[in-house]
Amino acid sequence: MPTATMSTNNTELDSPEEDVHDDERRLVYQKISDAVAGGLEEFTSESYFHSFIEKEEGEKLLKEPGKNCFLFAHQLTNIRPLDGKYIIMFVDDDGGIEEVKIRFTRKQRVFFVNEYCFDSPGALIAYHRDYKVSIKAKEESLRNKFIMYGIEKDDWEIYHEQIQRVKKLGSGNFGSVFKARYRIGLLRRIWAAVKIIHSNSPEENEVFIKEAQMMRKFKYNHPNLVHFLAIACYETPIMIVMEFCAGGSIEDRIKERYENAHYDWPEPTQAELIHWVSGAAKGLAFLHENNITHRDVAVRNTLITDKNVAKISDFGMSVVGKLQLKKLTNVPITYLAPETFKAKIFCSETDVWTFGIMIWETFNHAKPPYGDRGTDARKLIMALKKDYRMSGEKIPPELWKLCSLCWHWKPELRPKMKEIAQVLEKQYTTDTKTFWQWITRQNPTYTETVNVDWTDVFKTMPAIPTFRHDYEKVKQEVQEADKGKGK
Repeated sequence: MPTATMSTNNTELDSPEEDVHDDERRLVYQKISDAVAGGLEEFTSESYFHSFIEKEEGEKLLKEPGKNCFLFAHQLTNIRPLDGKYIIMFVDDDGGIEEVKIRFTRKQRVFFVNEYCFDSPGALIAYHRDYKVSIKAKEESLRNKFIMYGIEKDDWEIYHEQIQRVKKLGSGNFGSVFKARYRIGLLRRIWAAVKIIHSNSPEENEVFIKEAQMMRKFKYNHPNLVHFLAIACYETPIMIVMEFCAGGSIEDRIKERYENAHYDWPEPTQAELIHWVSGAAKGLAFLHENNITHRDVAVRNTLITDKNVAKISDFGMSVVGKLQLKKLTNVPITYLAPETFKAKIFCSETDVWTFGIMIWETFNHAKPPYGDRGTDARKLIMALKKDYRMSGEKIPPELWKLCSLCWHWKPELRPKMKEIAQVLEKQYTTDTKTFWQWITRQNPTYTETVNVDWTDVFKTMPAIPTFRHDYEKVKQEVQEADKGKGK
């Protein structure tokens, strides 16, 4: 280690533990200037700097490369960009994976891990890597621990300058969503939806990052889940970049108040409504198969693409497995299952109950569930306990039966989402096949097939019958026509 050329001085530091205020506890470390340490001035631009990473994922990245490989990332607790919460994960000489927390003192504002301190975490990394200084303090390890080869960041970790916000699509209690141009590389640009939180509090940042990590687990894995594209979190506000769904939400479509879609969509037909809830059921079934509880199933959180595909979105409340809370706060009571009221529990069965509410919303113009009853949680749960359920007069009979099963008082007697998805797919396929047999005779220019481009069909055909009124008549016409052909 070339100490003769270093510009250093001894620095007396406060204890790195923020909750300790003992004046007798002092740590003396050698200060290394950035000029000597090296590294980029903007350390977040280092190829081996990862924005936020879970321990499990870090271990997976380090498993293959070999000893002395490392990665440098934000620590996923009390997140506030550039606040000194950083970790180093590395592979030691024995092939084991270790983690070192970079410590920080707010008074002197320096970073350190053992006997040297630095003005930035990037300089700390560069110094220990280039001068082959052990990353662990002598009292913590009998052997030296070196970091030499950085693991490069993934392509989903991007910078704010790659995002150009164009138009605000909507906002809620915690954040806003914008239509934006997302630059990939030097020349390629695509439309994307960008979610931004209003606050920069550590708690909300942590929830926001966990939502992005949840979405990353299913990146491109299912056609009925909104795809995660990237996250920009080297500055504030943190941004989650997602697939842009031009058709808005189911709520937007059935209320006819969506102004940002690419197409002038007509009023949805009953076939479309069945198609949408069927797609939502498939997306939820996939989540449940992967032990994920969504916790916020609703028409407002189910988006429609320009190809008329329904996709589940908004994973901010999603959890792995079950969740039991001590207190219910900021939750929409009209979507809650009875066991959530009673035991404050969320699980796949409570998602099923809420999906029944979503079906009701879809066929009732997105009206508030339960009407006036939904304003008082105590009265609502008492009514549900006495077998009160909402009216299903506007819902097709087959789907109303499904809603009734979803709203069974006993969670174990409700159907699984996979079963619900299968029932809805069968209903949609049967109805659309009959519809296309009928519509082909009325309009010979259309091909008789279920696999159609719904965008063009619904844009060019204003007079599509609704199955609630016309299905039996259409079915009878098809049967009579088939008899005439000798079938």
